[in-house]
Formats: sequence, structure tokens, C-alpha cells
Amino acid sequence: MVTVNGNKVTHGHAFQGKDSQDWYFTAKINGEQLKPQKMDPADLAAYQKKEMTVPQLMERYYPTKLMPKVPEVSFKTPNVVAGPEGI
Repeated sequence: MVTVNGNKVTHGHAFQGKDSQDWYFTAKINGEQLKPQKMDPADLAAYQKKEMTVPQLMERYYPTKLMPKVPEVSFKTPNVVAGPEGI
């Protein structure tokens, strides 16, 4: 899977925690491991039945990783709102 920014998502999978019954979803983006996210039981069931895909899980658990990046110039441009006199 490739994100809108051109990042490659690999190694998306679900796993059960060592000391609990909780399940987690994790993936790698450009080789960097993402922090595992605790899965909702309904999502886990859908994933196990192949009713939910890795891209859908990425949208649910890592939505900001899939969003377009804000250009750096946006942080340098002053935010100015014109008043009644246009200043």
C-alpha cells in the first residue's frame, strides 16, 4: 500500500498481547515500526473473517499517517485576518 504522500505501508498485521486477551494492530511505514494500537473486538472479528483489509485497518487506527502532509511553507506564512479597514 502506498499513501497519498508516497510512503510505503508494509507489514500490517494483528497480534495478541503477551499477558492479555487484547489484540493489537501494527504496521510499518517506510521500514519504521508504528506503535501498536489496541483493536476493537468487532474489527478483529472482521479482519479474521477477511471482511476488513489492512488498508481499512490503517484508515481506522492510523488515519493521520494516510493524510496529506502540510507543506512546510504553511508554518512560515503568517496567519493574518483582514479587519474592517482591510488591515
